[in-house]
Amino acid sequence: MRKDILKIFAISLSMITSCVAMADAPRYSPYNSSMASNYAYQWALSKNPQYPDFSANTLQGGDCTNFVSQALHTGGWQYTASRDDKSTNTWYVAWNNAKRAFTNSQTWSTAAGFYRRIINDKYEKSVLPTSDLYSLRPGDIAFLTSGGKSHHTMIVTGYQEKPWWNPFASYGPLVSYHNGGVNPNTNMPNLPQQNILLTEVIARSPNDTPVFAKVRS
Repeated sequence: MRKDILKIFAISLSMITSCVAMADAPRYSPYNSSMASNYAYQWALSKNPQYPDFSANTLQGGDCTNFVSQALHTGGWQYTASRDDKSTNTWYVAWNNAKRAFTNSQTWSTAAGFYRRIINDKYEKSVLPTSDLYSLRPGDIAFLTSGGKSHHTMIVTGYQEKPWWNPFASYGPLVSYHNGGVNPNTNMPNLPQQNILLTEVIARSPNDTPVFAKVRS
């Protein structure tokens, strides 16, 4: 089984390095939001062994963006690579046989890098920023930012409707995520969460600015 996984990631690395010429231009990625959100729901409280795990690196951002990137890739987003893994025009993860370790772009694993790629630099044409939290649906993305820089990435995996019999009940998109980096602006526990109300996350992070993005199919 381990040999099969190594072979798959060796092939993946070969494939992404062959598309360097395509990495400079913004693109429109096909997307199956159900596949992405189902993956995120399934793996919210555990780790897929076919990917690296950054959960111990809380000073460098934790595992939240790596987890969301996995879901987006499962939903159809394709890897893209360049010679500069710190550039926003690259997004990938692969197994490097020579190093006997995973290699990945910063945009794959860091909230700040991923945010710059899809929000600031608009490399994904399927992403539509929105200020309407209640318009988010499974497969969409939410960030927590501070000073214009993202430090936590979440993906919508459900939606809790407002019950007609209780006008005071909480409702809205439900998010799942892995632990993020050290964040003094929140009193949310820095632990993986599955289908938690996004409004609760925001309420418990009063010094952060939330940013929302719809991902079109």
